[in-house]
Amino acid sequence: LRRVAGAAASPPLMIIDKVRKYTEDKELKRLIDSVKVGNLQDFITGRAYQEYSDNSHYTEIGRYFIQTIQQVSDIAASLFMSGEMNLSPLHSLALLKVNCALIEGINNKENVLYIPAYSYAQKLMKIVDDNLDKYFTDLLVYYGREICEMAIAFILGHELGHHYFAHIDNNISVRDSSWIKEHEADQFGMKFALEYMYASIDEEDYVLPVKYKHIHKNVDYRILGIIVAFISSRLFDKRALEESELHP
Repeated sequence: LRRVAGAAASPPLMIIDKVRKYTEDKELKRLIDSVKVGNLQDFITGRAYQEYSDNSHYTEIGRYFIQTIQQVSDIAASLFMSGEMNLSPLHSLALLKVNCALIEGINNKENVLYIPAYSYAQKLMKIVDDNLDKYFTDLLVYYGREICEMAIAFILGHELGHHYFAHIDNNISVRDSSWIKEHEADQFGMKFALEYMYASIDEEDYVLPVKYKHIHKNVDYRILGIIVAFISSRLFDKRALEESELHP
């Protein structure tokens, strides 16, 4: 198995660069040009900080949170493939075993590659590749990566939304309700993720077999990334999506 961890860290900077290249929204491009992205804190979801003295904005997305997004994205990719492709029983069994290993890895907060069930899943995927469809594992990796990047684009856009609406600037009078701020950031995150999705469809950077070319233009599986972002937040930090004074 080449890799069933979707997006191999799917760097936020790559997402930002692609949106900057393709967006026609001048305000969004101006914000992107002022952004610095890092992950100094591994165990957070995402965070936006106050504007720096040089007018730049700093945003973080946690490294382990990205790993959780990758795992959930691969499960979502397998569900999409199950509905889009004519799967044999062996295909379905291989995907089921991969998903079970991924879920075990998420629940145990471990590196999925060290879970014993994953070794068996890898062997099944290789059997499928060798005997039924040599592109099968590649497609799972490809769709997992695309969904993962969409999810990260939404999370990144959410944090950029806090910058865009000046939610964290103590020098600017903003509405007191944190719920309103979070909803506004979600709306901005959706806009940013869609900008990235359109750029991804326009810039086909993966050579798909001819018989699967039509799937690349199918936006449905990319939209799964928005759902994956929320599910991953819930799995990574149960406080992230519980109703509170801070989050709706």
